[in-house]
Amino acid sequence: MKKITEQSIRAFLNTEKFNSTNTQTNCTLNTSELLLHGSVIAKRDRTGIYISNAGYTTNTTKERLNVLLGSLELPRIEQKNFQWYWNNKPFPDNEFIKIK
Repeated sequence: MKKITEQSIRAFLNTEKFNSTNTQTNCTLNTSELLLHGSVIAKRDRTGIYISNAGYTTNTTKERLNVLLGSLELPRIEQKNFQWYWNNKPFPDNEFIKIK
């Protein structure tokens, strides 16, 4: 796991500001967003935590999301024949799914 991934996920979960190279968090009093190359790949508000690939099925996107999922003790995103799966279901492209 990359150090930037660990730091960004910790900041996201703690609603703290983080900015390093291609990854950052945007936070307000009640919300937190995790951005990769300017695209929101995770968001959290009072209704729950949501993840998205933001249309990019890259290894970096998957790494960031899998570390978030692991920290919440949820199943990881798996990949088979270039298709992502979460909880044995195809992962929707460029849509948010509620994980918690």
